[in-house]
Amino acid sequence: MYLLLLALILSLVYLLPNHLRKSSVTTITSLPQIRSLLSHNPTHDRVTALITSLTARAIPNSRLILAFGIDNSFTTVSPPHHKAFKTRVEKLLRLDLRSWQDISFVARSLVPANSGSGSLHLVPFLRQYVLTIIIHLFFPSYHNIGAETSNSIAVLGDLINDLWIQSKHGAPSVEDQQRLADTISVLFPGIDENPLNLLLPAYETLWRVVLRCFLEVQFRGKGEWREVLMRYLDSPGDENFVAVLEGGGASVKAIVAETLRLYPPTKRVYRAVTPTEFVAADIEALHCDPELWGEDVEYFQPERWHAGINEAKSGFMPFGDGAFVCPAKKVFAPRLIGILVAAVLEGVPIDAGWVAEKKADGILSEGRLGNERDEFGTLVLKWGDGN
Repeated sequence: MYLLLLALILSLVYLLPNHLRKSSVTTITSLPQIRSLLSHNPTHDRVTALITSLTARAIPNSRLILAFGIDNSFTTVSPPHHKAFKTRVEKLLRLDLRSWQDISFVARSLVPANSGSGSLHLVPFLRQYVLTIIIHLFFPSYHNIGAETSNSIAVLGDLINDLWIQSKHGAPSVEDQQRLADTISVLFPGIDENPLNLLLPAYETLWRVVLRCFLEVQFRGKGEWREVLMRYLDSPGDENFVAVLEGGGASVKAIVAETLRLYPPTKRVYRAVTPTEFVAADIEALHCDPELWGEDVEYFQPERWHAGINEAKSGFMPFGDGAFVCPAKKVFAPRLIGILVAAVLEGVPIDAGWVAEKKADGILSEGRLGNERDEFGTLVLKWGDGN
């Protein structure tokens, strides 16, 4: 049976551009519908016994096989392969306090020191910064922060972003795919697997969340948010992750949770009900539903998380739900986001300004920031004589 399902996936990959144009997508936004879909017990009567839960997830993700050549839990239809990959990831994500301290040290070393004047092209920097950290964690034997390596990591981050966008619209650029292969061979010489199997899910989950969390705290935040993040950066243990300053405010845990609510890394989760019919769980809409979150739903208010929010009832699903919930959900991702944001805040003066070639890349005075992949690309931070 699995060979038959694998053949189905491969045929979809081969015919992907045409397949994408012909697929129909039904979007659901209510909490009961989304929970039912992600629990793999959908109420849609079109679901047939042939479409297993793994296949239902793999078919919409088949574009990632064509773009990146990956073979991981997101694309496989094999339960043993899914289980082995998940077990491997869970082991990588189990970090002790010393490991978190090491991450804090490395993150600080990658951010330019806060000096009297300077500038920072934010999006290209964050792509390279986050990807470097992920490589450091998942492939320590290949990690070497030298000039050539840093340049290759920057190229890899840009190529991942470009190919991801291309994969949504048809066949990716052969030239970009060759550049991707060449870049991987420079960064991971002699490796016997595709490192993107591990890197892609972690990198894609993190860098855009780090960007928006930084923007919220740096340009629209309260001083106590910044202070509590600095304390966590100095000592990234359990206590400082959940602590609130004596004068009030929000914990690092709450700041990260609010970022994940307003700016979920996966805005829509797709499942196939037939090879050409998909259902999309709109996580972004769910997280911005005023009936679940209140009238201030469009505003970044991390203090709301200290009011006893029930995540199950509120529909908080930044890392999915059900059997395929991301193993980084509870500890790894939130804590890593806190460290990465704090390290960038440490390197950028509190009074830094910004310029942007595109008006849409500017920082709004209030309300929700944009959450599209290509936003803030022209945003440059400036301070001191660079202003």
